[in-house]
Amino acid sequence: MAVASLIPSEILEIIFVESQRDPYGVLTSQTPFHPDKATKALAAYSFVCRCWRPVAQELLFRDVVLTLDEQGSRITEFYAFIQSTPYIAGLIQYLLIRSLSAGLKAGRKHDGECPALLVNIIGALPALSHVNFARFTLLGWPKDIPIPSQSIKLAHLSLSQLTYRPLSGTDRVPFDILSLFDVDRLEVSNNHLRHPKKHAHISDVFVRPGSGPPIVRELVYDKYDCFINFNLERGGLDVEHVRLLSFVLDSVESLKFAGLLVNRYGAYATDIHLDLCTIASLERPQSASFWQVCSLAPCIRILRLRLSWIHSYLIYTSDEDYSDAYEAILASTPPTLRELKFSFGSALRGHLGRAAPSVAQRIVQAVSRFQDLKRVTLSIIKPLTVDECAAAINDFLPCKIIERGLVMVESEDD
Repeated sequence: MAVASLIPSEILEIIFVESQRDPYGVLTSQTPFHPDKATKALAAYSFVCRCWRPVAQELLFRDVVLTLDEQGSRITEFYAFIQSTPYIAGLIQYLLIRSLSAGLKAGRKHDGECPALLVNIIGALPALSHVNFARFTLLGWPKDIPIPSQSIKLAHLSLSQLTYRPLSGTDRVPFDILSLFDVDRLEVSNNHLRHPKKHAHISDVFVRPGSGPPIVRELVYDKYDCFINFNLERGGLDVEHVRLLSFVLDSVESLKFAGLLVNRYGAYATDIHLDLCTIASLERPQSASFWQVCSLAPCIRILRLRLSWIHSYLIYTSDEDYSDAYEAILASTPPTLRELKFSFGSALRGHLGRAAPSVAQRIVQAVSRFQDLKRVTLSIIKPLTVDECAAAINDFLPCKIIERGLVMVESEDD
């Protein structure tokens, strides 16, 4: 034990982190409420000696994944646990609360999660910076509990595949969950509103007293979300704070809603990320006017634009369709653009060869349109290499563009 206690904490942390990797080098999940081999090992390390305990516990509780049960008891137990152990509560930086099955199941005794309890849990974790709620049912706010008067500051809030039941009982009322937060990055994906048909319009909504519009600096919107729509109907976000808008779109409805968000929040945004691959492949529009509904013209301060060029294995994909979509988007982009990036994701070598002529056309369009353009980046991941990507694109670019050195290739694996 004397030798073990002499190991510096920095070295101990490296040893403990490496011990959590599986044979493929991936870090396994860390959670005291859903233990795996890694967390069991960290728990064991914390009992070796007093010198090891703080290092092991810091890693063990840094990221917590709480998997909900059908009786609703686990979340209550977790709240009691962090209240009784303030030292442990102070270590938690990331919290994922999830169910293994979205929505409600027949015969469930537990209708969903109380938002007031979730807010209390967040408030009890002073070091918390990233909250992720996924795949459970969120109920309305209890009538007998006041909405918090202060906004909750987070670096990152993710809401995905939630079922929102604001009218789940006479003792609960609808509330705007986004009004509770001040976040640097908000990610919303496939959250759905469910309420009785007789309540076609929800008008009586709890909001934070004396609050202005919620502050979100980066908004990442994936396909559909009821919370953004719910918030928009009640005044929306603080427009002047939105700096990044990111959209993954798969339907005409999501395209139209993204256009609505661009019109509402685009004026102060400097960064736009667009993934139109799925909708371009499914709809295959024959006219550029199809894309005008998501024009970037309102983004008068745009500096950086990232476009995804990712082939799907599940649906027919065409580089010409992608090219037509992004031609319309680039044509609508204000002349302030400084950087353009194409993200190829997991494209294979064959895909790159097919895409190169179309991507080159869009690069030529961008260089011609944006006089202050400083860089065009092609972002790749394995198995593509920087050299083969550069060679494929350069075969279709004019020499004058190549000589200017505007086009760069970067690997996200580096």
